Amino acid sequence: MVVRHGPVLTVEGSNNTQLWGIPGLDLIQLLSSGGVLALVADLIHKSLDIKTTAVNVVGTTNGNATLYEF
Repeated sequence: MVVRHGPVLTVEGSNNTQLWGIPGLDLIQLLSSGGVLALVADLIHKSLDIKTTAVNVVGTTNGNATLYEF
């Protein structure tokens, strides 16, 4: 069950779309069409957490390189 405490999505006078955090939490979560959490915007700590997995790339001469995105 989803409970909302006021507007979450608004359009202001200049046609700019605004997302509002839930009072007390101040998090905005984006979910995929399957309901899997993809991104969390923390409005209190001003941080963005993109849910991703590690990507491995085999090196051309020796070893591996692993890229992680924050």
